Amino acid sequence: MSDESRQLLRKRRLPNMSSYAWLLLPLLAAVVGLIVLFHDPDSPAPAPLEIVERSAAGAKVYMAGPAASNGSWDSVPVSGQSRQKVFENLRDFRAVYKQASVQMSVVPAGEGAREVARRLGSALSHYALGGVGDADSAPAATPPGVEDLPPVMLLFCAERDSGIALELLAALEPYLAGPVTLVWDDALRIDQLRLEIRGVPRFADNGEALFAAGAFSAPP
Repeated sequence: MSDESRQLLRKRRLPNMSSYAWLLLPLLAAVVGLIVLFHDPDSPAPAPLEIVERSAAGAKVYMAGPAASNGSWDSVPVSGQSRQKVFENLRDFRAVYKQASVQMSVVPAGEGAREVARRLGSALSHYALGGVGDADSAPAATPPGVEDLPPVMLLFCAERDSGIALELLAALEPYLAGPVTLVWDDALRIDQLRLEIRGVPRFADNGEALFAAGAFSAPP
C-alpha cells in the first residue's frame, strides 16, 4: 500500500473533532452561568458579630444598621435585596453546618415583635434551620445575671455553641439591627437555640427592624 493510500485511510478512521466543537459551547455557557450564580464577588459573607461585653452569665453583641430613631413605627415590607441577602447567608450557613443540625426558634415576647419573628422564622424554615417558637414558652422575667436591663433581644444558647449561634445571627443581620444579649444555658443543644424578641422596633425603608436598648414601650 502506498504512503498516499495509508494517509487517506487514516483520515477516514479518525473523526474530525473540529466539526463537534460547536457542541461544547452550550455546555461551557452553562458552567460559566453556574459559577456566576453561586459566586458573587460583590456579595461577601456576613461579617462576624463582635462580642463587646462578656460575663459569666452571657455576653452582648450589636447588629449593625441605622439608628433606631431613624425608622418608622409603621411596619415596612422587607425589600427584595434584603430578602435575597438573608437567603444567601442562610444557604451558605447551612452548607457549612448541615451536619450539625442547627435549629433556632424565634420567640415573639410581645405583640410588637410578632411581625419580626414571622419574617425571621420564615427565612429560617426555608432552609430547615428553625422557625417561629411558642410565645407562651418565653419567661416573663429577665434571667438573673444579665446586665442589660431590659434587653430587647435575647439569644439563649450554650456557651460552647456561641460561635455557631453568632454566625447564624449574623446571617439574619439584613433583617435586624440593635443590641442582642446572649444568655448562656449549657443545657441547650445546638438544635435548641432560642432568639427571644422583647422589644418594639422601628422599621427602616428596606424593612430592617431597628431595635434600641430598652425599647419596650409601645409606639406613640
